Parts: sequence; C-alpha cells; structure tokens
Amino acid sequence: METKDNSLSTSLQALVNSLHLVTKIDVRFYDMDFELSAFRIGGSIPTSLSLDKSDLEHMKRAILAEKDICCYYINSFRLEYIASGYYHQSRLIGFLVIGPFLSLIPDLSFISDVIYKNKFPVSERNTLRQFYQSLSVLSNNDTNALSHIVSNMTAVEASPPKVAITDVSTPFKTVEALKDKVEENNTIVEARYEHEKRFLDTITMGDLEKLKDLNKKSAIFFSIPDRIPNDPTRSFKNLLFVLNTLCRTAARKGGVNPIYIHNLSEKFAIMIEKAPNLPFLKKLSEIIPIEYCELVQSHSTSGYSPIVRQAIDYINLNLESSLALTEIADTIPSNPSHLSRKFKAETGHTITEYINQQRVKEAKLLLEQKDMSITDVAFIVGFNDLNYFTRVFKKMTQITPSQYAKEASN
Repeated sequence: METKDNSLSTSLQALVNSLHLVTKIDVRFYDMDFELSAFRIGGSIPTSLSLDKSDLEHMKRAILAEKDICCYYINSFRLEYIASGYYHQSRLIGFLVIGPFLSLIPDLSFISDVIYKNKFPVSERNTLRQFYQSLSVLSNNDTNALSHIVSNMTAVEASPPKVAITDVSTPFKTVEALKDKVEENNTIVEARYEHEKRFLDTITMGDLEKLKDLNKKSAIFFSIPDRIPNDPTRSFKNLLFVLNTLCRTAARKGGVNPIYIHNLSEKFAIMIEKAPNLPFLKKLSEIIPIEYCELVQSHSTSGYSPIVRQAIDYINLNLESSLALTEIADTIPSNPSHLSRKFKAETGHTITEYINQQRVKEAKLLLEQKDMSITDVAFIVGFNDLNYFTRVFKKMTQITPSQYAKEASN
C-alpha cells in the first residue's frame, strides 16, 4: 500500500476477513500499483485462470471513472468479480476485489465453452470442472446486494466488534450415570468404525449401488457430539474435511491417479469451507463419497499391470498431443512392442483404439456446443486429419460428427 499506517493495514485485513467469512468468496485488496496488500482466500485457482495485470487494469479504470461505484467484471474464462475502490482520508489508495464467482451453474456445456474459447487442452477438462464446481453461484439479486454491502463497507473504515463472553456451567453427573454413558459411547464408536470400513471399501471397489445403500445408513458417522458446541456448522465442516480425506485415500487405494484425486479433493475442500448452512453441508456429505466412487469407476487402473496403468494415465493426461507409441513407451519406460502386446492383452484394445475412444468421448462433449465447427473439434481433441476424425467417429458411433452435432442441438 502507499501508506505505512499499521492501523490502516489492520483495518483493511479485518475488512477483507469479514467479507470472506460472510460471503465465502475470495477477497483481495490491491494498491494502485497492483500490489496485493491484504487477502483472504478459500482455495487455489489454476494458474491459467488467475487474475493478471490486464484484468486489474480494467477494474482500476472503471473505479477511477466514477467515485463510489462497484465494478462488475467478467473475463474470458467466465469468472466473475466485484471490485470497489477503497478511500482513506478522501484519497483512493487501492481497491477490493471479491471473486471469482459465477452466475450460472457450470454444466458440461459451460466447461466445453471455456475450453473452446480459451484454447485449453482437452485433458484439462476434469481439472477445470472440479474448479468451476467449487465456486459460489450468485443470482443477480445476490450480486446486487453484495455490491451494495461492499460500497457501504468501503465508505468507512471497519472497526472490530466488541464481544462479551459469559461463563458456561456444567451439570453434575453421578458415577453410575457416567459409566452408563461410557458403555453407550463405546458401542457407538465400534459400530461407527465398522460402518466406516465397509463404506470406504465400497468406494475402493467402485461399487456405486452398494455405496448409495450405505449412504442412507451413514447417520452414525455424523452422530459424533459437537466438538465446537457453540458452532454446529463448524463442527459439521470439520467432519466433512475428515470424510473428504478418507474418501481420497479410498480412491487412491482403488487405483485412481493422484492427479484426478487431488482435483476432486481440492474442489470439495473449497466447497466445504464455503458452505453457507447445515442443509447444504448435509447434502454435501451425500455427494462427496458418490463422486469419489464414480471417479474409481471411470479412472481406476487397479486391474492393470504397472506399465499399462502408466500408459493409460499418460494418454488421458495428454489427449491433445500426438501420442505416438514410441512417445508413450519412452515415458514409462518400456519397449514399444512389449507395451503394445501388454496393452492389448489387458485392455482388449490396441493403444490406437483406446486413444481414439477417449478422443471421440471428448469430441462428443464439444460437439454439443452450437458454435463449434467440426474442424475445430477435431484439432482440439488431437486429430490432425478431419477425414480420419470423421471415419473414426462414425465407426464408433454409427453417425458422422455433423449428424451428432445436429442431433445434440435438437
């Protein structure tokens, strides 16, 4: 910041913290030279999506153009922000930036649009999907209300509230009552650990139907007394952080590449921290294990040998590249002929067939975007020849890419 006033720095950080705690959205304060002076964030943003100097310059120009306004900003990644100037002694010393957030639910079409318009590698789809799904979705009314609050908060310098704390009395219990309570708790703890083991084993196996059945009986897992009696929301969040970690471990045991697990784990960590209330957290407690189980179903390579597992992981993470057999073999490393035979024996497909299957799967998602040309889709998913792409696509789906796009639009 331009000023060295410690009290101002403290006041700014308090304002940033307050806004983050209320909104569950990242809050940053930049001085007029775009130096980050105070911040409170709930999770990491992929480097390719981070705010850059040109974004900040757009916000600064809008704030300088008219005093006491909130600037609404949306970038090419469809990430939305609110920015508001901060005045100290009638002098503009910087601006607050709240975001990113969204105004639309990021479905498959949304993610495909971001990939296409920003020329992102299609292998980044999962990472992008997990990140966008972790963001808060605000209605127009929410955005307007937030802008109004921020404008008023930046008009005067925030001061910390004074809090009075009263003593808490503990009721007296007899020795017999305490013994009964201990025995009851032991029974509950043993049942909970047994249920937890079955629950996590089901995720490891990718057995979604069994998991959904166990999910209905998982209330015992969340019957632990509040560790923070005066804050049940915080208690539930702490439990969900534990659940997220346990599910992550189960998925890894089920043979999922750590990169996919990390993306999902990071998404849920952000969603848990940003959760606004107990009903939302309750719903999240049902969603978390299901998505990890689905991840095991779609990305587990536990049934394959190490070299085939490495080959599959490399293909899925580099789908838009050339993916020649020799290139894949070199990364393992393995003899190309040996890898080719091993891959066919274990998967039932040649490496080329598997690559084409994954590319066509990705192409189908992109073709659902009305403004995408067939040529663009072919090159984005890794096909360098449009005719070859059309032949492969028709062989696997029985229709041409253009026919698929037409049916999808209808």
